[in-house]
Amino acid sequence: MTHHMGQTVKLESVQLIVVKPFRLDDDPEILLSPGTYPGQRRQIGMATLGGVSWTKPDYRLELSVGQQKAMSGKRTRIIAIEYDVTDHVRRGELQVAN
Repeated sequence: MTHHMGQTVKLESVQLIVVKPFRLDDDPEILLSPGTYPGQRRQIGMATLGGVSWTKPDYRLELSVGQQKAMSGKRTRIIAIEYDVTDHVRRGELQVAN
């Protein structure tokens, strides 16, 4: 956990499971194939008088250069990219396994 002024950030490693293929909102050229991908669950806690109040979790998925190339079939970036896939989790396109 990292601490900022009055804030705590909780990061957990999770497995993100793709049941049927879908395209990422942030990068429609990336088609996620069925399988399991490493991801992170992040929550931000705010210190309150009654204790810590946590935000709804958000989820991140990191794709390596090789994965990006395999999924998009063309241009690749030089680095791994982290995508915010929270909306995909909420829509049920990605399942979270601890």
